[in-house]
Amino acid sequence: MCGLAAPALADDVGGDDTGAPGGRRQQQPAKAPAAAPAPAQAAESDCTWFPDLRCGRHGRFEGFEMPISQPFLFEDPFITTGIYPYYIYHEFPGDSALGGGNVHAVAVQARIAITDRLAFIATKDGYAWENPGSPLLDDQTGWFNLAGGLKYAIIQRPEDNFILSTSLKIEIPTGSSAIFEGDSGGVNFLPSVSAAWGWKGLHLIGDVGGQAGTDSDLFGSQFFFHAYADYSVHKHFQPFIQFSGQQYIGSGAGERPVKLANGAVLDMATVRGALGLDSFEGVDLHNLGNDGVGGNFISIFAVGAHIPINKHFTWSASYELPITGRDDIHNQRMTTSLRMEF
Repeated sequence: MCGLAAPALADDVGGDDTGAPGGRRQQQPAKAPAAAPAPAQAAESDCTWFPDLRCGRHGRFEGFEMPISQPFLFEDPFITTGIYPYYIYHEFPGDSALGGGNVHAVAVQARIAITDRLAFIATKDGYAWENPGSPLLDDQTGWFNLAGGLKYAIIQRPEDNFILSTSLKIEIPTGSSAIFEGDSGGVNFLPSVSAAWGWKGLHLIGDVGGQAGTDSDLFGSQFFFHAYADYSVHKHFQPFIQFSGQQYIGSGAGERPVKLANGAVLDMATVRGALGLDSFEGVDLHNLGNDGVGGNFISIFAVGAHIPINKHFTWSASYELPITGRDDIHNQRMTTSLRMEF
């Protein structure tokens, strides 16, 4: 009877077991070459001091941008490393002590994350070109005071998009008296607490703080706050608004010198009295230490937009103006800045 033969198994094939064709031992497939070891990654323990770019860690939470209005006072809570150049165009009110006019200023802030919770911050410096409108005053140029300090994150919860930090800045009188800086043997202290929280495309940042100097004749004291909100309309467009307020608590003695166009130098209180001006302060640009400002309050509204280029670079611009009955030396201001963080 005819039928189909069953297929031969490897062990049924005749021959020896040497592995030659026809042998009983089944030939094994060749093994794939071993995968190359992955590049070594920096361990978390290696990312404690002076954060390393290999750690893949970025101190600013995803989607959050840095507020740029009132940059000498407003410190956000993120622990970052970066450089932040600024340009500011600021106009003085016509009824102010400066009689209108304007100031152009350039500055560069810097921050260095010492650990993932502690950062060194350098927040005030720069050079100004002041052009007052009053015929009693000449155009002047000069340096701002220097200010810097430390910032520490008390609470960091990236999974909840929440962070709370505190900072202390010290302003030292290194600036030029021609632009109402310097002229003091004392220093100005600026403590503050700031927080940030986000939900989807909405980002909220705020702070409260104050400033007071060791030389009470040349530095006044104040309480300040900032409330900021932005929304990610597009990955390359984030509009924002900001409200800022300054409540003056204590006055100086009005002893800061003012150089007049005729070469005479008078103290600020004498000039203010001779011109019949109300008391005024320097808002966020200067702590003038003027007399009679205790109890005054000024609020500033700002609107603008961030243009994020990538995680490390953002260009920003804002416009701001006072929204209370007082304007002191603040009529309107335009600010632009580039955030470069690593």
